[in-house]
Amino acid sequence: MLRDLLKYIEDNTSLEVGVSLFYGYFPARTLAGGEVQERATRAQETGGPEFPDLPDRADMAIQFLSRAKEYQEAKDDSWEIHDLLHGLTGIRLPLYTGESGCDYVAMEIEAVAAPGYMEQDENSRHIFALNIVARVRDK
Repeated sequence: MLRDLLKYIEDNTSLEVGVSLFYGYFPARTLAGGEVQERATRAQETGGPEFPDLPDRADMAIQFLSRAKEYQEAKDDSWEIHDLLHGLTGIRLPLYTGESGCDYVAMEIEAVAAPGYMEQDENSRHIFALNIVARVRDK
């Protein structure tokens, strides 16, 4: 699901998967073999509860970390994702890729809180975090 959600973000924001938007971690190189930009965002699944009585439903917690040399750029990237996803309902995934091998609906996506400043990393890049919960079910 996360890969499909990243494709949705790519299609609706200035972020580009494999260039400035990454799955799981910040790689040393882009998919094309170039260096990863100072300004980039990564997304990772952070777990979520299961519902034994509702086997076709899951709540998926996802964290986005946006980094940039400039404080405002990291903040802007985090808010761009927040504004796109928070309150979104009824998105059928996989929308584009079919990589996940299943067909499901994101019933609701909501931010746990507004994007928050975390720290500067070892390269003096500012980092903002956004945590969301996606409530999904099988189609």
